[in-house]
Amino acid sequence: GDSAGGNLSAIVAQQLRDLRTSAGEPVIRHQALIYPATDLTMASPSIREHADGAILTEDKIIAFRTLYIGDAQDAVAYTDPIVSPLFGDVTGVAPALVQTADLDPIRDDGLRYAEALRAVGVEVRVTNYLGLPHGFASFPGVARSGAQARHELVTEIRRHHHRNAELACAPAEGHLHVDAVDLLDQHRKLFVPRIPTEKRIDVGFGYSLRKSVDRRVRIAFE
Repeated sequence: GDSAGGNLSAIVAQQLRDLRTSAGEPVIRHQALIYPATDLTMASPSIREHADGAILTEDKIIAFRTLYIGDAQDAVAYTDPIVSPLFGDVTGVAPALVQTADLDPIRDDGLRYAEALRAVGVEVRVTNYLGLPHGFASFPGVARSGAQARHELVTEIRRHHHRNAELACAPAEGHLHVDAVDLLDQHRKLFVPRIPTEKRIDVGFGYSLRKSVDRRVRIAFE
């Protein structure tokens, strides 16, 4: 996942870390996090360093966070791992690739999360792409390093998903589909009602991504 999708991917990897196939293999084999948002407290120094970034700015981050979580008294805390995976228990989560953009306000969100993974022994590869802003994966032809980032991403996913491929193909336990959908439903119930209906289709940090994630996860687990 990239950006908000990286946030969701990291959270799913934490929530489903103990899910196993009938052969005892982890269902989540790898997490590819492209400039992920991992700390909604906005404590990363890079947010101030690149407050007026070319694609993403500090003001936009605040606006997206408000639309995503809301400002009601009963809103989820910014430090809750269900929205800020940096504050979650990352012990035993799947190996990760973390790609960050050097000119990105949330660059340090990715770098700090990679350090948290490494600190507990999780296999992690982290690459900070110099001279690139947030969102570079969406316009890969702009810089030559975009091809390098795509190659790294594909290589890492292939390497992990083809490891012990015969075990990866083993059917999962019967509760897999329910658990995965329940997790998405939990997010939907928490956050979607807080987003005004007329804004739900174009809110990049929230519902529009959640629609595509929900569709992809249902297909994957069915």
